Amino acid sequence: MDDPVWATARPAAGDRSAISPPPALPPARARRPRQPCWSVGLALAVPFLVLTGLLQMLPRPPASRSGAPATGPQPSEMSADLASTDSGGGPSPAVAAWDGPRSNLLVFDGSGPGRAPLLGRSDALAGAAQGVAVANGYAYLASYGSGVQVLDVRDPARPLAVGQVPATHFVYAVAAAGRHAYVAAGSGGLRVLDVADPSHPTEVGANPLLGRALGVAVAGSYAYVVAGRQGLQVVDVGDPADPTSVGCWCPSSFTNGVALAGRYAYVSAYDTGLHVLDVGDPERPREVGSFTPPWNSLGVTVVGSEAYLATQGGGVYRLDVSRPDQPTTLDTYDVAIVEPALSSDGTNVYATDRGCALRALSAGDGNARTTEAAYDAFGVAGAVAAVGPYLYVAVLPRDPLRQCQK
Repeated sequence: MDDPVWATARPAAGDRSAISPPPALPPARARRPRQPCWSVGLALAVPFLVLTGLLQMLPRPPASRSGAPATGPQPSEMSADLASTDSGGGPSPAVAAWDGPRSNLLVFDGSGPGRAPLLGRSDALAGAAQGVAVANGYAYLASYGSGVQVLDVRDPARPLAVGQVPATHFVYAVAAAGRHAYVAAGSGGLRVLDVADPSHPTEVGANPLLGRALGVAVAGSYAYVVAGRQGLQVVDVGDPADPTSVGCWCPSSFTNGVALAGRYAYVSAYDTGLHVLDVGDPERPREVGSFTPPWNSLGVTVVGSEAYLATQGGGVYRLDVSRPDQPTTLDTYDVAIVEPALSSDGTNVYATDRGCALRALSAGDGNARTTEAAYDAFGVAGAVAAVGPYLYVAVLPRDPLRQCQK
């Protein structure tokens, strides 16, 4: 899914595909004779008239209740990306009227080798899923346009939507721990949801942060949020009602993904690759190692002493991080061309591939199950989670940038 954030961030971040040598100058030519004034005026007038006609054909913005045209998000919308459901539950009118792309959650049995059988599929869900987390029998989907949706997956054959916290803008990622879910809510920063009653999730705390929250991971009483140009923000969530910023690793890189293992945080940065941070003291995260591939980086996951770095166009890099100060390449995998999605169950790593299937990559001892979950009949993966024997894949409708290849 293309994102307006990337459209502006990639060239500024050093997107290699956006950098090209300056065009050669044409050879000098003899000066042409000056054109008559009337011909210059005609040349300027014709495009203006054509453009005016085209603009008249475009649909006008809808009028507000007062009769004035709607001109985008109101100040109240800009102040928060998430709004709690009402006491009766269910989506807000704005979300109920959502007419954009929709997602489905698929559940596969990944317990054995070979092709993973499909166990269940949810009904269509509003929004385009960008992140999924599963905990205590419930799945939490972070979706463009519809906020966070809660699904009961205790019966994997019948994933059922039971609750929602709508969004007025975009949300990018979600992590679940205990009775709370932590949401990377773009310009709304970090949002903390109480999901003790999954049918009525409510927002209980927020930290607007700096930058744009794009990813989140939680360990103990700390949330680690990647916030684009504002690096890795460390937030104390010991009091969910008052999440407080306590530390920052603030490089000039555009950070977009984070995974935690022991005392280390592994941060992917779009333009500079993988950065390994020592977060033993959460208030003073410090970089101890890095790895820069020849491709832009999109996300990371970690299993044991191995890190898996997803790239745009270069597949997935498997890295040895047994020495955090010297990450080294072990292997690369040719998977999805655009935005491969990664997940790990602690033993295996799963990545989306070009054929719209989920593939197990080598992990730990260098061997992986040959499990493969095919979802090409439903769309393309927007988010993946591997928990226990189950694989959870949030699929989106296909578009020109996301097509299955056979």
